[in-house]
Amino acid sequence: MTRTVLAIGAHIGDMDLTAGPTLAKLILDGANVTIVALTPGERSHPRLAPAEYKKQKIAEGEAFATAIGADFMVLNHSDGFLPDTDEAAAELAIIIRDQQPDTLITHWHQSHHQDHERAARLTMRARHLADIPLGPADPSHLQP
Repeated sequence: MTRTVLAIGAHIGDMDLTAGPTLAKLILDGANVTIVALTPGERSHPRLAPAEYKKQKIAEGEAFATAIGADFMVLNHSDGFLPDTDEAAAELAIIIRDQQPDTLITHWHQSHHQDHERAARLTMRARHLADIPLGPADPSHLQP
């Protein structure tokens, strides 16, 4: 059985920096890895406009994922304003149901950074939502 890992960060680059070597090793060992950024991280450059930096960050995220052999996706939430809502968790739950990971990696739930803390909460809430069967056409993530 092939291991499937979802690494969920608040911003592009978060999982690269915090779990990059682990993700690369998992891929070398045969795992399928997807890196999910909940925001592009577009507001963190001191001089570039957010729209311009967003393009750069997406290119960087894609390049890192390609370099280690991972898949990459970025959601369209705003850096610094990651919502802590059921809707955002449901959006992430759809990805969990689709990917069927056996391992989730995310931020520490008590991070001093609001987006990181919210990413951790959203990941746990999404995991719970993905485990709830919604009907015959949308079974629980836990079902074989």
